[in-house]
Amino acid sequence: MSKEIVQREGGDVMGELGTADAARAMDEFLLAVINAASAARRRMAGGRAAATAPAEDFLSMAVAAGLPLRGYYTVAEVSEATGIPKSTLYTAHREGLIEWRTPRGFERGAIVRPEDVDAYLGVRAS
Repeated sequence: MSKEIVQREGGDVMGELGTADAARAMDEFLLAVINAASAARRRMAGGRAAATAPAEDFLSMAVAAGLPLRGYYTVAEVSEATGIPKSTLYTAHREGLIEWRTPRGFERGAIVRPEDVDAYLGVRAS
């Protein structure tokens, strides 16, 4: 049932499947989403551990994401290149796990050095 709901792009699911079937299917779907989110969160949190360190450094990820080689990147660009949500990066910064600074002359915004991203991800310098 949950496969039908995911594949359907609209329509009245409750009316087509019946209330009980639709509710059961939605419960299955939501449980799958919660389990996937928990697994992703564990992988991201474990990114600082050597056993789960990424195989490549941040600059390689940035180039693969189509970003130019630079000495600093915005938080949005770090998020784009690594796949780590911006909210997770901001939380990590507040907890002192990743360093960045606000550019001179700006009141907002942050720029991050590639080596600081590597340190956060647990990439070892070669």
